[in-house]
Amino acid sequence: MSFTFHYHSDVAAALENRMPVVALESTVITHGLPYPDNVATAAGMETAVRAGGAVPATIA
Repeated sequence: MSFTFHYHSDVAAALENRMPVVALESTVITHGLPYPDNVATAAGMETAVRAGGAVPATIA
């Protein structure tokens, strides 16, 4: 079995430069919360990761 991963350019650059990357679950967007709370929460999680010095990678 073979898997292909597609990375956002920010994540690819972080991995290439050995910077921290934090994987975030996408369930909060699709099933976890109603709109618009889901989008605001996902954006807030990404902001918190960046504030901590890492690059967010939301996994779909």
